[in-house]
This record gives sequence, C-alpha cells and structure tokens, in this order.
Amino acid sequence: MNISTTQSVGLDAAHVYAVDIDGSMAAIHRITGAIVWRQDGLKGRKLLTPVVWRGLVVVGDSEGWLHLFSPVDGSPRGRERAARGPLMSVVVDAPQLLTLTTKGRLRAWDLNP
Repeated sequence: MNISTTQSVGLDAAHVYAVDIDGSMAAIHRITGAIVWRQDGLKGRKLLTPVVWRGLVVVGDSEGWLHLFSPVDGSPRGRERAARGPLMSVVVDAPQLLTLTTKGRLRAWDLNP
C-alpha cells in the first residue's frame, strides 16, 4: 500500500506520520517503510501536517478541530475544538502545542496533569 502526500510529515523515534491525498492518515515504520496503521476516520476533513506531542499524534483540520491519536495503533485518544474556523497550522513548542487559525488567532495548548 502506498502513501501519497503533498504535505510535510510528522516524526517520532519509530514512525513517520503522513496525511494521504485521500484524507487518511498513516504511520509508516521509519526503518522498514511498512505501513503500521492507517486512520480513515477523518477523510474529507482537509487535515494538516500531523505532529507528535506528549506521546500522541495530533492533527488539525479545516473545521477547527484537533484530533489526538495513539502512535501505536492509530486509535482515537481525544478531540478538542481549537477554533470556529479552519486551522492553518499546528506546531509543537515544547511543552505546549500551538494552533494558528486562518484569521491569525494563535493559541497555546497544554495537557491537564
């Protein structure tokens, strides 16, 4: 199975995380290149580049949501409304996650202990 993307990719020690042009997200083993898991639940949401933050894979979408997934199997771990409109960027600035909307609103996120 191939992955085709027009975006940057997210990385951790074990995987490369990419959003396919069909709207699915996949984890690819960094050494073997094998697809470890594929998450099809967000197709049509115009996903941003996935990032790894605090042991989770986080991806923003065109509807203003942040989606959190397990890096092990791609299972959903949470979802948070980040904005009322589209997100433009999601970046990690340890220890926080930063979101930027298309209207220029910047927010910093942190996990509750």
